[in-house]
Parts: sequence; C-alpha cells; structure tokens
Amino acid sequence: MMLKTFFGPAALLVLLSPFNAMSAPLPDDFSVKYSFEFAGLNAGHLTKHITRTGDNHYTLHSDTEPSGLAKMMLGSKAIITEEASFDLEGDNIRPMEYRVKQESKGGYDRKVVFDWKQKILKYKNGKVEPMPAGPVMDAGSVFFSFMPRAGGKIDVQNDRIFVTDGRRTTGYTYQRVEDQTITTKAGKFKCVVIQRDAMKSDKLNRVTIWLAYDKGLAPVKLVKVKAGKPKTVLEAVSIEGL
Repeated sequence: MMLKTFFGPAALLVLLSPFNAMSAPLPDDFSVKYSFEFAGLNAGHLTKHITRTGDNHYTLHSDTEPSGLAKMMLGSKAIITEEASFDLEGDNIRPMEYRVKQESKGGYDRKVVFDWKQKILKYKNGKVEPMPAGPVMDAGSVFFSFMPRAGGKIDVQNDRIFVTDGRRTTGYTYQRVEDQTITTKAGKFKCVVIQRDAMKSDKLNRVTIWLAYDKGLAPVKLVKVKAGKPKTVLEAVSIEGL
C-alpha cells in the first residue's frame, strides 16, 4: 500500500534525538495538510494533526483523503488512519503507542505499545521484541520529532534511528544535506534538507525531507524514491497552528 510505509500511513525522529540544539516546546494544537502524488499522479491528500492532551503529552491523528485514480482504483483501501501518542521530555519525543488501520474489507489494523520500563515493544499480533540499541520512534510522529529542537543547530551526520510501523522495526540513517528554499501551495519556506536511508539500503530507496525553519521544523515536503525513481511525493498545501 502506497501510504503505509512512507509517512506513517504514509510513511512523514527520535527518543534520543540526534540533533545538537536548544529545546523548544511543541505548539498545543497544529496540523499540516499535504497533497499526495503517487507515480506522478494526484492521489489525494494526507492530513496530520497533533494536539497536546496533558502535561507534556501529545496525540497524533492522521488520515487520507483519496481522489482521482487512487479513489477509483483502490476505493476504501486507499483510506488509512493513524493514531499515535507520545510524551515530550525536554527536547526529545518519547513514543508511547502507535496504531495504523486500513479502512477496508480485508484491510489491516496494526498496533504497537512502547514499554519503556521493560524496554520492549508489544505488538497487537502478540509479538514482543526488545527495543533496539538506539533511538526508536513510531512511523507516525517520527518526522515531527525535529520540532522540539527548533531554534538550534541541526547537525545530522549518519545518525541512526529505528522506526516501527506497527508490524516491524527498521533501522535508518539520517543525513543533513543542505539548506534550500522551496515553494508549495502553503507558501515559500527556507528549509533544512534531510535524507533518510535504510541501514541496509543501496541508496536506491531513500526519503528526502524538507523541514521549514519558520514553521518550527515541521516537514513541508517529502519525496520517496524507490529503485532509484521518484515514487511518492507529499507537499504541504495548508498549515494551521504554526
């Protein structure tokens, strides 16, 4: 499924963040709506909404709005919802729970609970695995975990981060590439560009992320390349609360 492995239900970074920067609180309530392209075709929209629900506790809700060929060909299979919860500890995001569902007959419903006391991941299917020896995040909030470090230096050089999608955990490396100014339907943004590669990848499968400085390092564009060719593109069309 085109969203589930990209940006949460997308598959859009860290308990022990790899950034050397000053702490900044997350806003109490904000959302980013993205246009979604798959193989060069308009497939609809994806919206991510983060809300503070208690002292340093946040929830994330994400859903897709398929259109065009995605809606016609996939129907309800293109509708994916995502829920995550996490605590903000200083300038680090500490994930607590993650769930992703495909709203269709024969679809999937995956969930993982982060047991920090026992240092294990508990999956809905009964699988239990030890937490990796390194920073670990869920696939829903991972791309927003730069935000608590907004305002400081972003120094990312082959930092290792593990991400679980509710089914399995995958290791990635993150690398700062450059600063770049881009324009989307949401506006013009000066961004820091980060590349993400699977640890065992040959670099033909890569996610590039544009984080907007004046939006607190929220991701405003993501491009997924598979087998060396662009496959998925998310671009911000509207931003609220930032």
